[in-house]
Amino acid sequence: MTKRPRSSPPASALAEVGGLGEAAEAVLRLRAEHARLTRQVAEAEEEFVRRVAAAHAANQLGRAGMAAAYELVRAWGTTNGTGGPDRWAARIGRGETAMARSTRSTPNGADGASWEGHTGWEGLRGSPHPPVGAHVAYALFGPDKAPVHIGWTARFLPRVKALHVEGLVWASWLARLCATRRDCIDAKQDLVDLYGLPGATPVNHPETTNPAPPPAK
Repeated sequence: MTKRPRSSPPASALAEVGGLGEAAEAVLRLRAEHARLTRQVAEAEEEFVRRVAAAHAANQLGRAGMAAAYELVRAWGTTNGTGGPDRWAARIGRGETAMARSTRSTPNGADGASWEGHTGWEGLRGSPHPPVGAHVAYALFGPDKAPVHIGWTARFLPRVKALHVEGLVWASWLARLCATRRDCIDAKQDLVDLYGLPGATPVNHPETTNPAPPPAK
């Protein structure tokens, strides 16, 4: 036997109880408005993805443009739950989705083998950073460009997130790609030699916002 869904009692049944009917009607109006706006947001996002797909097909968007567009869609899906990433994958393809994601893992340093950022924890996740599995030696710097932490890891984002949760604050950072764990240990020492131990007197590089890379060996 199929159960019939229970319907909500009409607001009129509450009309005589201290303005409850009026309050219920206000909620119903707002819920209807919310549903209408949610549909409009989903339609607008669909149109955005359609235009991105057209621009991509016409070779008007490079890797950086695709990555920026994907980040918008992903953020919209996170905040309003309208399924943006699935809509992207359906129109543009999962291969291109992976490509857009991978752009965030591409080293952005001038040497092509390092990452750097002018941000603390906030904003780091949406910018280029080492992917999980990449061995890196890294340094986090305070506003005065002195190191507040130097280390090495193969799980950069989870590691610095843990430091953030512990209360560590930084203003910029640098991570160097290493081939092996042994190389990480050596590269970490290079960073210590170049910038000093965290909490020590900073080594100044006034010509750069982020610290200068170590000299070639």
